[in-house]
Amino acid sequence: MNYSGGFLQNMYVNLLKARMLEEKIVELYHQGRVPGSVHSGVGEEATFVGGCLALNEDDYMMTTHRAVCANWTKGIEINKIFCDLFGKKEGTNCGKGAAIRICSEKVLGMSGTQGGVFVIATGAALSLKLLNKKSVVLAFFGDNTSNRGTFHESLNIASLWKLPVIFLCDNNQYGISINIKDSTSVENIADRGVAYNIPTKIVDGNSILAVYEATKEAVNHAKSGNGPYLIEAKTYRFRGHMEGDQRSYRTREEESQWMEKCPLRRFENKLLEQGVITDTWIVTEKNKIEKEIENAISFAENSIDPGKEDLFKDIYA
Repeated sequence: MNYSGGFLQNMYVNLLKARMLEEKIVELYHQGRVPGSVHSGVGEEATFVGGCLALNEDDYMMTTHRAVCANWTKGIEINKIFCDLFGKKEGTNCGKGAAIRICSEKVLGMSGTQGGVFVIATGAALSLKLLNKKSVVLAFFGDNTSNRGTFHESLNIASLWKLPVIFLCDNNQYGISINIKDSTSVENIADRGVAYNIPTKIVDGNSILAVYEATKEAVNHAKSGNGPYLIEAKTYRFRGHMEGDQRSYRTREEESQWMEKCPLRRFENKLLEQGVITDTWIVTEKNKIEKEIENAISFAENSIDPGKEDLFKDIYA
Protein backbone atom coordinates (compact mmCIF):
# COMPACT_ATOMS: atom_id res chain seq x y z
CA MET A 1 0.00 0.00 0.00
CA ASN A 2 1.07 3.56 -0.68
CA TYR A 3 0.99 6.09 2.13
CA SER A 4 1.58 9.83 2.17
CA GLY A 5 4.63 11.26 3.88
CA GLY A 6 2.40 12.96 6.43
CA PHE A 7 0.69 9.68 7.31
CA LEU A 8 4.01 7.90 7.83
CA GLN A 9 5.40 10.77 9.89
CA ASN A 10 2.35 10.68 12.16
CA MET A 11 2.71 6.91 12.53
CA TYR A 12 6.38 7.31 13.44
CA VAL A 13 5.62 10.02 16.02
CA ASN A 14 3.05 7.76 17.69
CA LEU A 15 5.55 4.90 17.77
CA LEU A 16 8.24 7.19 19.18
CA LYS A 17 5.83 8.49 21.82
CA ALA A 18 5.06 4.93 22.84
CA ARG A 19 8.74 4.00 23.22
CA MET A 20 9.62 7.16 25.13
CA LEU A 21 6.63 6.72 27.45
CA GLU A 22 7.42 3.08 28.19
CA GLU A 23 11.08 3.87 28.85
CA LYS A 24 10.18 6.81 31.09
CA ILE A 25 7.88 4.61 33.18
CA VAL A 26 10.74 2.14 33.75
CA GLU A 27 13.06 5.00 34.70
CA LEU A 28 10.56 6.44 37.17
CA TYR A 29 9.95 3.03 38.72
CA HIS A 30 13.64 2.52 39.45
CA GLN A 31 13.75 5.99 40.99
CA GLY A 32 11.04 4.89 43.39
CA ARG A 33 8.49 7.32 41.97
CA VAL A 34 5.97 4.79 40.65
CA PRO A 35 4.21 2.68 43.30
CA GLY A 36 3.38 -0.96 42.73
CA SER A 37 4.80 -3.00 39.87
CA VAL A 38 5.62 -2.16 36.26
CA HIS A 39 5.14 -4.56 33.34
CA SER A 40 7.08 -2.86 30.57
CA GLY A 41 5.94 -2.93 26.96
CA VAL A 42 9.32 -1.86 25.54
CA GLY A 43 9.86 -3.76 22.28
CA GLU A 44 6.16 -4.43 21.66
CA GLU A 45 5.05 -0.90 20.79
CA ALA A 46 4.44 -1.58 17.09
CA THR A 47 1.72 -4.08 17.95
CA PHE A 48 -0.12 -1.73 20.29
CA VAL A 49 0.31 1.47 18.27
CA GLY A 50 -0.31 -0.16 14.88
CA GLY A 51 -3.52 -1.71 16.16
CA CYS A 52 -4.85 1.48 17.72
CA LEU A 53 -4.05 3.64 14.68
CA ALA A 54 -6.31 1.42 12.58
CA LEU A 55 -9.30 2.42 14.70
CA ASN A 56 -11.60 5.40 14.29
CA GLU A 57 -12.51 7.76 17.10
CA ASP A 58 -15.81 5.97 17.74
CA ASP A 59 -14.19 2.52 18.02
CA TYR A 60 -13.39 0.86 21.34
CA MET A 61 -10.24 -0.73 22.72
CA MET A 62 -9.29 -3.04 25.57
CA THR A 63 -5.69 -3.21 26.65
CA THR A 64 -3.34 -5.36 28.72
CA HIS A 65 -1.03 -4.81 31.69
CA ARG A 66 1.82 -4.34 29.18
CA ALA A 67 0.29 -1.68 26.97
CA VAL A 68 0.22 1.65 28.76
CA CYS A 69 1.30 3.28 25.50
CA ALA A 70 -1.85 2.07 23.71
CA ASN A 71 -3.93 4.35 25.92
CA TRP A 72 -2.02 7.40 24.69
CA THR A 73 -2.40 6.33 21.07
CA LYS A 74 -6.15 5.85 21.58
CA GLY A 75 -6.53 9.41 22.82
CA ILE A 76 -6.24 9.43 26.60
CA GLU A 77 -4.43 12.55 27.81
CA ILE A 78 -0.86 11.98 28.94
CA ASN A 79 -1.52 14.01 32.10
CA LYS A 80 -4.19 11.51 33.13
CA ILE A 81 -1.97 8.55 32.32
CA PHE A 82 0.71 9.78 34.71
CA CYS A 83 -1.90 10.61 37.34
CA ASP A 84 -3.00 6.98 37.17
CA LEU A 85 0.62 5.81 37.38
CA PHE A 86 1.18 7.91 40.50
CA GLY A 87 -2.19 7.05 42.08
CA LYS A 88 -3.58 10.58 41.84
CA LYS A 89 -7.22 11.62 42.00
CA GLU A 90 -7.13 13.36 38.61
CA GLY A 91 -6.36 10.11 36.80
CA THR A 92 -8.93 8.21 34.77
CA ASN A 93 -9.55 5.84 37.68
CA CYS A 94 -9.24 8.50 40.41
CA GLY A 95 -6.01 7.05 41.74
CA LYS A 96 -7.45 3.64 42.59
CA GLY A 97 -6.39 1.46 39.68
CA ALA A 98 -2.83 2.37 38.68
CA ALA A 99 -1.68 2.08 35.06
CA ILE A 100 -3.42 -1.21 34.30
CA ARG A 101 -6.85 0.27 35.01
CA ILE A 102 -6.57 3.30 32.71
CA CYS A 103 -9.92 3.83 31.03
CA SER A 104 -12.20 6.22 29.17
CA GLU A 105 -15.45 6.11 27.22
CA LYS A 106 -13.63 4.42 24.34
CA VAL A 107 -10.94 2.59 26.32
CA LEU A 108 -12.64 -0.16 28.28
CA GLY A 109 -9.65 -0.75 30.51
CA MET A 110 -8.33 -4.14 31.49
CA SER A 111 -9.94 -7.04 33.28
CA GLY A 112 -8.86 -7.84 36.82
CA THR A 113 -8.01 -11.38 35.72
CA GLN A 114 -6.18 -12.75 32.71
CA GLY A 115 -8.77 -13.89 30.19
CA GLY A 116 -11.49 -11.52 31.33
CA VAL A 117 -10.74 -9.32 28.34
CA PHE A 118 -12.45 -11.77 25.98
CA VAL A 119 -15.85 -11.80 27.62
CA ILE A 120 -15.90 -8.04 28.24
CA ALA A 121 -14.90 -7.23 24.66
CA THR A 122 -17.42 -9.72 23.29
CA GLY A 123 -20.15 -8.25 25.49
CA ALA A 124 -19.27 -4.73 24.35
CA ALA A 125 -19.42 -5.89 20.74
CA LEU A 126 -22.85 -7.41 21.36
CA SER A 127 -23.98 -4.07 22.75
CA LEU A 128 -22.74 -2.28 19.62
CA LYS A 129 -24.62 -4.73 17.40
CA LEU A 130 -27.87 -4.40 19.36
CA LEU A 131 -27.59 -0.61 19.19
CA ASN A 132 -26.87 -0.76 15.43
CA LYS A 133 -23.63 1.18 15.87
CA LYS A 134 -20.97 0.99 13.16
CA SER A 135 -18.11 0.63 15.63
CA VAL A 136 -15.78 -2.20 16.59
CA VAL A 137 -14.02 -3.40 19.73
CA LEU A 138 -10.29 -4.12 19.52
CA ALA A 139 -9.16 -6.46 22.30
CA PHE A 140 -5.44 -6.94 22.92
CA PHE A 141 -4.39 -10.09 24.77
CA GLY A 142 -1.23 -12.03 25.55
CA ASP A 143 -0.24 -15.38 24.07
CA ASN A 144 -0.71 -17.46 27.24
CA THR A 145 -4.14 -15.94 27.80
CA SER A 146 -5.34 -17.84 24.75
CA ASN A 147 -5.20 -20.99 26.88
CA ARG A 148 -8.01 -19.75 29.11
CA GLY A 149 -11.51 -21.10 28.61
CA THR A 150 -12.93 -17.61 28.16
CA PHE A 151 -10.91 -17.28 24.94
CA HIS A 152 -12.65 -20.23 23.32
CA GLU A 153 -16.10 -19.40 24.68
CA SER A 154 -15.85 -15.81 23.47
CA LEU A 155 -14.59 -16.70 20.00
CA ASN A 156 -17.42 -19.19 19.63
CA ILE A 157 -20.22 -16.79 20.57
CA ALA A 158 -18.64 -13.87 18.68
CA SER A 159 -18.53 -15.97 15.53
CA LEU A 160 -22.02 -17.41 16.03
CA TRP A 161 -23.58 -13.97 16.45
CA LYS A 162 -21.21 -12.19 14.03
CA LEU A 163 -20.12 -9.61 16.58
CA PRO A 164 -17.85 -6.67 15.62
CA VAL A 165 -14.86 -7.61 17.74
CA ILE A 166 -11.20 -7.97 16.79
CA PHE A 167 -8.99 -10.18 18.96
CA LEU A 168 -5.36 -9.09 18.60
CA CYS A 169 -2.82 -11.40 20.20
CA ASP A 170 0.37 -9.74 21.42
CA ASN A 171 2.51 -12.86 21.20
CA ASN A 172 5.73 -11.85 22.98
CA GLN A 173 6.81 -15.50 23.33
CA TYR A 174 6.51 -15.70 27.12
CA GLY A 175 3.88 -15.98 29.83
CA ILE A 176 5.82 -14.72 32.86
CA SER A 177 8.78 -17.16 32.63
CA ILE A 178 7.21 -19.88 30.47
CA ASN A 179 8.05 -19.99 26.77
CA ILE A 180 5.04 -20.40 24.52
CA LYS A 181 6.42 -23.72 23.24
CA ASP A 182 6.08 -25.12 26.76
CA SER A 183 2.58 -23.85 27.41
CA THR A 184 0.64 -23.87 24.16
CA SER A 185 -0.19 -26.88 21.99
CA VAL A 186 -0.24 -25.02 18.67
CA GLU A 187 2.60 -23.24 16.90
CA ASN A 188 0.36 -20.37 15.83
CA ILE A 189 -2.34 -19.03 18.11
CA ALA A 190 -4.13 -17.68 15.05
CA ASP A 191 -4.80 -21.28 13.98
CA ARG A 192 -7.30 -21.56 16.81
CA GLY A 193 -9.63 -19.19 15.01
CA VAL A 194 -10.28 -21.79 12.31
CA ALA A 195 -12.18 -23.96 14.81
CA TYR A 196 -14.68 -21.14 15.26
CA ASN A 197 -14.97 -20.14 11.60
CA ILE A 198 -13.14 -16.87 12.23
CA PRO A 199 -10.76 -15.38 9.64
CA THR A 200 -7.22 -15.01 10.95
CA LYS A 201 -3.92 -13.40 10.08
CA ILE A 202 -0.38 -13.78 11.41
CA VAL A 203 1.82 -10.70 11.19
CA ASP A 204 5.25 -9.48 12.17
CA GLY A 205 4.45 -7.72 15.42
CA ASN A 206 7.61 -5.62 15.10
CA SER A 207 6.37 -4.07 11.85
CA ILE A 208 3.97 -1.27 12.63
CA LEU A 209 2.73 -1.17 9.03
CA ALA A 210 2.02 -4.91 9.01
CA VAL A 211 0.00 -4.64 12.23
CA TYR A 212 -1.81 -1.53 11.01
CA GLU A 213 -2.79 -3.10 7.68
CA ALA A 214 -3.98 -6.35 9.26
CA THR A 215 -6.04 -4.48 11.84
CA LYS A 216 -7.49 -2.17 9.20
CA GLU A 217 -8.57 -5.21 7.19
CA ALA A 218 -10.14 -6.69 10.32
CA VAL A 219 -11.95 -3.43 11.11
CA ASN A 220 -13.44 -3.29 7.61
CA HIS A 221 -14.44 -6.95 7.89
CA ALA A 222 -16.21 -6.43 11.22
CA LYS A 223 -17.90 -3.17 10.22
CA SER A 224 -19.29 -4.86 7.13
CA GLY A 225 -21.28 -7.19 9.37
CA ASN A 226 -19.03 -10.21 8.83
CA GLY A 227 -18.22 -10.81 12.47
CA PRO A 228 -14.98 -11.19 14.43
CA TYR A 229 -11.37 -11.43 13.33
CA LEU A 230 -8.30 -12.93 15.02
CA ILE A 231 -4.82 -11.44 14.51
CA GLU A 232 -1.60 -12.83 15.93
CA ALA A 233 1.30 -10.37 16.10
CA LYS A 234 4.58 -12.16 16.79
CA THR A 235 6.85 -9.90 18.80
CA TYR A 236 9.12 -9.95 21.87
CA ARG A 237 9.26 -8.20 25.20
CA PHE A 238 12.67 -6.60 25.67
CA ARG A 239 12.42 -6.54 29.45
CA GLY A 240 11.33 -9.09 32.04
CA HIS A 241 7.78 -9.97 32.96
CA MET A 242 7.96 -7.14 35.47
CA GLU A 243 10.69 -4.83 36.66
CA GLY A 244 13.03 -6.79 38.92
CA ASP A 245 12.67 -9.97 36.86
CA GLN A 246 16.25 -11.14 36.08
CA ARG A 247 15.11 -13.12 32.98
CA SER A 248 17.08 -16.24 33.98
CA TYR A 249 14.71 -18.35 31.87
CA ARG A 250 16.00 -17.04 28.52
CA THR A 251 19.43 -16.50 26.97
CA ARG A 252 21.06 -13.17 26.24
CA GLU A 253 21.71 -14.46 22.71
CA GLU A 254 17.96 -14.86 22.17
CA GLU A 255 17.36 -11.36 23.50
CA SER A 256 20.04 -9.91 21.23
CA GLN A 257 18.53 -11.55 18.15
CA TRP A 258 15.13 -10.04 18.86
CA MET A 259 16.51 -6.63 19.75
CA GLU A 260 18.00 -6.48 16.27
CA LYS A 261 14.38 -6.42 15.11
CA CYS A 262 13.54 -3.36 17.25
CA PRO A 263 10.25 -1.98 15.83
CA LEU A 264 11.19 1.66 16.32
CA ARG A 265 14.64 1.39 14.79
CA ARG A 266 13.35 -0.64 11.83
CA PHE A 267 10.61 1.85 11.00
CA GLU A 268 12.91 4.81 11.56
CA ASN A 269 15.56 3.42 9.20
CA LYS A 270 12.90 2.69 6.58
CA LEU A 271 11.59 6.26 6.64
CA LEU A 272 15.10 7.73 6.63
CA GLU A 273 15.97 5.67 3.55
CA GLN A 274 12.80 6.86 1.81
CA GLY A 275 13.49 10.49 2.69
CA VAL A 276 10.23 10.79 4.61
CA ILE A 277 12.05 11.97 7.75
CA THR A 278 15.51 13.34 8.57
CA ASP A 279 17.80 13.09 11.59
CA THR A 280 17.14 16.74 12.39
CA TRP A 281 13.38 16.18 12.25
CA ILE A 282 13.70 13.20 14.60
CA VAL A 283 15.61 15.27 17.17
CA THR A 284 12.93 17.98 17.01
CA GLU A 285 10.13 15.46 17.56
CA LYS A 286 11.98 13.77 20.42
CA ASN A 287 12.41 17.11 22.15
CA LYS A 288 8.69 17.86 21.77
CA ILE A 289 7.69 14.49 23.19
CA GLU A 290 10.19 14.70 26.05
CA LYS A 291 8.80 18.10 27.03
CA GLU A 292 5.23 16.78 26.85
CA ILE A 293 6.11 13.82 29.07
CA GLU A 294 8.03 15.92 31.61
CA ASN A 295 5.15 18.40 31.83
CA ALA A 296 2.74 15.52 32.44
CA ILE A 297 4.97 14.09 35.17
CA SER A 298 5.13 17.48 36.87
CA PHE A 299 1.35 17.85 36.61
CA ALA A 300 0.77 14.41 38.10
CA GLU A 301 3.25 14.75 40.95
CA ASN A 302 1.62 18.02 41.97
CA SER A 303 -1.92 16.64 41.77
CA ILE A 304 -3.91 15.66 44.85
CA ASP A 305 -4.18 12.16 46.27
CA PRO A 306 -7.58 10.47 46.60
CA GLY A 307 -9.12 10.78 50.05
CA LYS A 308 -11.02 8.39 52.28
CA GLU A 309 -14.26 9.74 50.82
CA ASP A 310 -13.22 8.32 47.41
CA LEU A 311 -12.68 4.77 48.64
CA PHE A 312 -16.12 3.39 47.77
CA LYS A 313 -16.94 5.65 44.83
CA ASP A 314 -17.47 4.00 41.43
CA ILE A 315 -18.05 0.56 42.98
CA TYR A 316 -21.14 -1.07 41.48
CA ALA A 317 -20.90 -4.70 42.56
